[in-house]
Amino acid sequence: VALCELAVNADEPIDGLDGLGGGLAWISIVCLAVMAGVTGRVHETVLLATMGGALVAFLYFNRHPARLFLGDAGSMMLGFFIATFATEAVGRKAVVGVFLLPIALAGIPLLDVLLAIWRRSTRNVMSGWLGQGKVKVFGADKDHIHHRCLEAGMTQRRTARFLHIAAVLVTVLAFLPLVFDQRVLGITVVGLLVLAFNGVRQFARIEMVQSGSFIHMAVKRPEASRRLRLVLFFSDTVVIALAA
Repeated sequence: VALCELAVNADEPIDGLDGLGGGLAWISIVCLAVMAGVTGRVHETVLLATMGGALVAFLYFNRHPARLFLGDAGSMMLGFFIATFATEAVGRKAVVGVFLLPIALAGIPLLDVLLAIWRRSTRNVMSGWLGQGKVKVFGADKDHIHHRCLEAGMTQRRTARFLHIAAVLVTVLAFLPLVFDQRVLGITVVGLLVLAFNGVRQFARIEMVQSGSFIHMAVKRPEASRRLRLVLFFSDTVVIALAA
């Protein structure tokens, strides 16, 4: 149920550029079809291949400049379809799948959602301290990953292509232990850590700056207690140790 909820909701906010949301869903479906084929699930392979073919036809009209769009109904339907087949595809490898399957199916959208919650929650608290209007955690903004790529000078097609390539890398790494057992789990862990480090370094600069301002304001507030200062000191020590 949690996996279905994650996949259904993760595809919606990332669908902000022509061909981006549908392309990420297609990558997940292709990987699921390959996994189903390797494990001998013929019926699932046929159904997944059928949906993948339908998505290819849709992406032809969804590429920039798009003439067809997924919308909320389309993105939620694709997320539910992917999650339904994913829970069946994991099978007996559920222990590993609980951790790796969400990353494989929604790595880039999941990162975007986590950054959005982090960013908006910090802004919400800081705006309350400054006496400004509340910032909705589930409201819209223009600081998503694809917006930052556009601000860096990428075109819409190049941004979609870049995020598709990143999604392929994340999906392949996450699916390795699901296909070849846990013998290659070390490769997956190291690869995902490297991608996560570079992803946070490149795409979480706004959140990092806001978090620093948040901590600075929290410490400088008149009602800040000694206990809060002590907690922040130990948290900084842990973060510095992990960074090292």
